[in-house]
Amino acid sequence: MYIKEELTNSVSGEVKKVLFESDNGYSVFVVKDSAFGNVTATGSTSGVAVGTAVTLSGEWRTHEKYGSQFAFETYSESLPTSLQGIRNYLASGFIDNIGEYYADVIVDYFGDSTLRIMDNNIERLLEIDGIGETKLEKIKKAWESNKYRQEVMMFLLQYGISPALANKIYRTYTDKSIDIVKENPYKLMHDISGIGFVTADSVALAVGVGLDSPFRVQAGIIHTLEESAQTNHHCFIQYDWLIRLTNDLLKLRESCITEVLNKMITDGSVIVERDSDRVYLPQLYHAENGVADGIAKIMNTTRKSVNSDYVFESDIEYCESQLLAISYAKTSKFMVLTGGPGTGKTTTIKGMIELFEANDFSILLAAPTGRAAKRMTETTGIEAKTIHRLLEYNPQRGFVKGRNNKLCGDVLIVDEMSMVDICLMYNLIKAIPDSMTVILVGDIDQLPSVGPGNVLRNIIDSGTVPTVRLDVIFRQDNGSLIVDNAHRVNRGLMPVMTNKSGTDFFFVQENSDSEIPAAVAELCRTRLPNYFRIDPVKDIQVLSPMKKYSAGVHNLNKYLQNCLNPSTTCTKYGNTGYRIGDKVMVIQNDYDREVFNGDVGYVTAMTPKSKDSKGKETDATITFKFDDRFISYPVHELSCITLAYAATVHKSQGSEYPVVIVVLSDSHSIMLQRNLLYTAITRAKRAVVIVGSESAVSKAVRNNKVENRNTWLCQRLTDKIPK
Repeated sequence: MYIKEELTNSVSGEVKKVLFESDNGYSVFVVKDSAFGNVTATGSTSGVAVGTAVTLSGEWRTHEKYGSQFAFETYSESLPTSLQGIRNYLASGFIDNIGEYYADVIVDYFGDSTLRIMDNNIERLLEIDGIGETKLEKIKKAWESNKYRQEVMMFLLQYGISPALANKIYRTYTDKSIDIVKENPYKLMHDISGIGFVTADSVALAVGVGLDSPFRVQAGIIHTLEESAQTNHHCFIQYDWLIRLTNDLLKLRESCITEVLNKMITDGSVIVERDSDRVYLPQLYHAENGVADGIAKIMNTTRKSVNSDYVFESDIEYCESQLLAISYAKTSKFMVLTGGPGTGKTTTIKGMIELFEANDFSILLAAPTGRAAKRMTETTGIEAKTIHRLLEYNPQRGFVKGRNNKLCGDVLIVDEMSMVDICLMYNLIKAIPDSMTVILVGDIDQLPSVGPGNVLRNIIDSGTVPTVRLDVIFRQDNGSLIVDNAHRVNRGLMPVMTNKSGTDFFFVQENSDSEIPAAVAELCRTRLPNYFRIDPVKDIQVLSPMKKYSAGVHNLNKYLQNCLNPSTTCTKYGNTGYRIGDKVMVIQNDYDREVFNGDVGYVTAMTPKSKDSKGKETDATITFKFDDRFISYPVHELSCITLAYAATVHKSQGSEYPVVIVVLSDSHSIMLQRNLLYTAITRAKRAVVIVGSESAVSKAVRNNKVENRNTWLCQRLTDKIPK
């Protein structure tokens, strides 16, 4: 655990020892400061060498195990001036082919002129016994490379770019870094993760790029389209509206933006269809068209025949709509099965699987998240994969399965389709052979995808694909209100919240945001575990609409961690201290470790820093248990892990939990919608507890404004597939 100290915010001196360096630039080293003596500094650099003179700015912190440290945010460096500093610098390993022996020999021979000679007359190293032409060339190349690295870093740091991002820029562009930044800093936006328009624009203006530069205008247009796709989930923006939004960003004449936009349309940087004012990023245009073309092609291709007289061996009595869905599965190449909680989607899928297996069809099952795929496996008895895993995605090669490497099988059933955006759907469609039968399953009343598009709803609304909506409620035990209240909310009615004994749906009134964390903690710590005989960490999931504020995910996680898993021993990453027993969630796919976005695990072990055989300090690690697998992460790689005592409702999609606590506060006003509350309620199997204000619940129920997403998939399907 760190404690911030009130001391000077700068440290300067010579680097005496490098303790740790990670691939992403995170470094730990010792600086000898004239006032503080030896200081352990931590932060991001492009690499630091012993002997280098550095100036750091940041803040002092005290780590409970490692003591006082200086966490720097910015740094500058210069070459050493003392003979010992020069000797240490050359011997540090930072300059290839100069080790401790030659560092001593070179400094003994040239003295305090060593670095000047290295810069201006490096050929004089031939005067040193043991250094020939071949070794000289290697040293010369390493010296020039390091010299340019320093120039690049100093150039970038003066424009407010962090050391970590400056390091990324240098690694990406090497000796072209300064030229690229001077000519077109906006190129950084798409070549380097972590640099967006605001950062690139500030650098561009600092290096003298004009406000009306075509580079700036083009970057502004692309940023506006990308921001629209990421924030508003649009696939396109109307031409005139794009001009206005870009003008709001750049503060330029509209004629200037129009001129650049028209050139971008001509060269294909953006796409506008003939007789249309819809402006697309190319990848979204091709995705939308590709999905429509792919569905049309699948529907127009024959498949293996199915025995229509098959008699089911199971004793399940299907309702009329379930039988209709199974009937469609016998004859349709592409179909949709939708319905709310408890309406028998899983039972219907099992019936379809029994039918296909009886006809010797090979079946593939998939879902967008790891949790949803696992649940699908448990309910069907057939292995289901995430869509990414099904398509054999890896970060270096992208999707291995695709147009030239199709999936193998007769039937593909994809669950939780409301979560699938247009880009993922396009990659899936490309990999589906024309002969395969495709069945999409999902609940269109849940929250739509967090990416652009509204695939499931567009397909249903097009009326071109056979669709069955299950509307008979089966899954409802006597006295259960979970399913009933989910459907009430979906119809615009307030949920029944009487808190009667024996019920499974409760309401805890808390009108003050500041009181909500304590109320939630009490429910998790004692009331719910005692009532339901459940584990407070593993069996209860807290859901909130937002990450910020007192009743948001970030604060709830910290509060619940301290209440449910108090410990003074922790491993720090950023603002989070991880403790053994903590509940965590993966927030991005990791295909090397085979853990995926939404997977939930628990901290089982923490290993402190140690020294390897060469005496170099290695990073601390944390071991997590995901299902039955134990996976270790170096601390500097924990950006893909977060605490999961609380999670957003969006992150809960595709998952089920024994007990769900839904936090609804008036401060969440912007997020209070019917489909959000509906989605949260349908995550629970045994009980739901709403904590917050009745007015917030009422607002969520009343607000049935469906997010208006700019998509054209529905119309494309209508044009391509005859009804």
